[in-house]
Amino acid sequence: MFKPGTKLWLSLALIALTALAYAHVCGNDFIHLDDPAGIKDNAHVTQGLNAPNVAWAFSTFLLGNWIPLNWLSLQLDATLFGASSAWGFHLASLLWHGANVVLLFLVLHDMTAAPGRSFMVAALFAVHPLHVESVAWVTERKDLLCAFFWILTMAAYHVYARRPTLGRYGVVMLCFCLALLSKPMAVTLPCVLLLLDAWPLRRLERISFRAAVVEKLPLLAVAGAFSAVTILAQQNAVSSLENLSMTERLQNALAAYGAYLAQTVWPMNLAVFYPRQTVPLALLLANAMILSAATSLLLKLARTRPELLVGWLWFLGTLVPVIGLVQVGDQARADRYTYLPHIGLFITLVWGGAELLARSAALRAAVSALVLLGLSALTWTQVCLWQNSLTLFSHALEVTRDNYLAHTNLGIFFLQRGDFERARHHFILSVRLNPTDADVHQRLAFIALQEQRPFDAIAHCELALRLDPRHAEAHHNLGIALFETGQLEAGVRHLEKYLELAVPRPGIYFHLGKACIQLGQLDKAEHYLNAALADDPEGPLVHLHLGLLALKREHWPQAREHFVRSVQFDPRLAEGHLLLAWVDASRGQWWQAVPSLLQAGRASVQRAFALTDPDFRGRLWDCLLRQKCTR
Repeated sequence: MFKPGTKLWLSLALIALTALAYAHVCGNDFIHLDDPAGIKDNAHVTQGLNAPNVAWAFSTFLLGNWIPLNWLSLQLDATLFGASSAWGFHLASLLWHGANVVLLFLVLHDMTAAPGRSFMVAALFAVHPLHVESVAWVTERKDLLCAFFWILTMAAYHVYARRPTLGRYGVVMLCFCLALLSKPMAVTLPCVLLLLDAWPLRRLERISFRAAVVEKLPLLAVAGAFSAVTILAQQNAVSSLENLSMTERLQNALAAYGAYLAQTVWPMNLAVFYPRQTVPLALLLANAMILSAATSLLLKLARTRPELLVGWLWFLGTLVPVIGLVQVGDQARADRYTYLPHIGLFITLVWGGAELLARSAALRAAVSALVLLGLSALTWTQVCLWQNSLTLFSHALEVTRDNYLAHTNLGIFFLQRGDFERARHHFILSVRLNPTDADVHQRLAFIALQEQRPFDAIAHCELALRLDPRHAEAHHNLGIALFETGQLEAGVRHLEKYLELAVPRPGIYFHLGKACIQLGQLDKAEHYLNAALADDPEGPLVHLHLGLLALKREHWPQAREHFVRSVQFDPRLAEGHLLLAWVDASRGQWWQAVPSLLQAGRASVQRAFALTDPDFRGRLWDCLLRQKCTR
């Protein structure tokens, strides 16, 4: 039925199908969930590939995973396409997905000698809407890389199975390690290779099951080592049994299996985040019955239709690391978790469907075309929803209930655009649904500071710090709010705590130096202001306060030098001119004081008086009188 060269044409058809379904993805932006921390604001990624960044990729647990190949891939994108916009990262993700689709088809084709069915499995993998999250979310590049090396491991294992040698086994091990370095979800791959021994490789007809298991032990040992590293990386994100009991985890796992099956068949109302919710007992029982009945039926058919059971066990088994028994994060399930498990489920559906429609090739073709057309249309729509955070999280609110994460990310979206009213609205809804999120309280504090409500900011910061005593931004905002309410000593303590916890942001040393001057802590003030000067050598306000510090110590020439620099860097700084006049007047150099006073203008005189001694007004007035007398 299939002529020579058909493999090439089918591969090109898969590429075209994938490109059409995802054509819009390159016009999408980054989203606010993990993309800023992982990519946009991550200098190790935006600076591209270089030796320090490569070393960082292999040493970081950022975002709760050890995934060095993911970081290297993103660094390569930044090098090739630049890091200023998202289109290059999206293009690379689409190319990886396309490569996975074609590679899956080629490997299944070679293993099964069934080009039509292999094509259909790869086509479903290409355009199923549940896979949009893995492709359209740049941070989830790890799914694509893991799948690529997973399928490559299958190809290497096929070569090894035909003629086992130590060298060929080494290639299998290498590809497996690359999959694990992309995403730890690949730990189940040795078990899938054991399934492949049953079908389509049929090795269990030539070797014993025990021999096949022993053969996988080195792979399982490597998987165990990577699992240990993953547990270490995710220790802060893993929920304890006190927070989520094992019974609740089992219930959620059962509900998730049912939801994945339902959304595979009817992929509607997909969301970037599904909050954990109480599942009705009737639904749990229904899911248990469906899973049990399907497994029992496929076990009975295993002798005559082993591919159906292999695909089903592939689906069930590869979901185990992410089904929620070890709960990482707050999601009940996630679309991206189906990216690899779906391969097994599609094998079961395609091979089973082909048997049911074996008598009519025309009907098979019509059903396949209709299914692929419908899924492609849904995928196109889903890709458009990933255009930006506004479209994505607004949709999530429409199709889910009590989605606090969607409210949080919409709040961030509006906050970054200066729309404090709508940002505050979404943050308030978020903390009502999830009162334990310190980040949201901290952002509400930031909005309160911008709106000059320091006491509200203090209240939100204190809530955030009760939830997370080491929350750096909460310490920062609390310090600033305390300064604004005149509580300088407490403000200094919190800003100094911020310095212990985070990389200093611009202006932090200046705020500390300014407060320490007012508190009379001159040595600390000098330390912080010199640090501020190192960060901003041309900062007029930094020079202004270094001048004030010198005045406190009666170092007149040094004070005058800093005031001169302050007005050089900002000629409109009235305080600088007035303080320069103050120094000159105090030293009896009235002919220099009066011009500085005249340049300052009248707008900021009161602010300048507040910075100096009470008799400043009289001494400047004396200077004016002397100038008038000489004229």
